[in-house]
Amino acid sequence: MKTMQLKIILPLLALCLFAGRAG
Repeated sequence: MKTMQLKIILPLLALCLFAGRAG
């Protein structure tokens, strides 16, 4: 279950950082 959560959180966090950098 922890692995699945990480798979969902990691991309989401990366997207958040990318969005923050872009705008």
